Amino acid sequence: MNDYAEIGKRPIRHDGWEKVTGKAQFGADVTLPGTLYGEVLRSDHAHARIKSIDTSKAMAVDGVFAVVTADDFPRLPFGGQGTIARDNLAHEKVLYTDTASRRSRHPREPLPARLPTSSRSTTSRCRR
Repeated sequence: MNDYAEIGKRPIRHDGWEKVTGKAQFGADVTLPGTLYGEVLRSDHAHARIKSIDTSKAMAVDGVFAVVTADDFPRLPFGGQGTIARDNLAHEKVLYTDTASRRSRHPREPLPARLPTSSRSTTSRCRR
């Protein structure tokens, strides 16, 4: 038996009924006047060098408040927030792909796939 009052006990969930019946309101359910919405545009190439990004057409669309690229933020050192920033806002190289971005007209240079160069490839380690 432990000396703790809460460990090993089921907590009372005061909002449980609202959650299971769909009546609970979450932060995503709230819309305030003047709320801005964002959208991420990804490349149609999973591995490419970014030559340039022209945001002028996006800014010309009625209702667009801002267009943000990686150049709008300082480069953080690798690790922690720097890794998160690098994974979400590509600087020189595309890291993700998206079929919806085929509409974009930003110049990109597709890069060749990188394959293992050693004689011991990753498949040789997966023996049965």
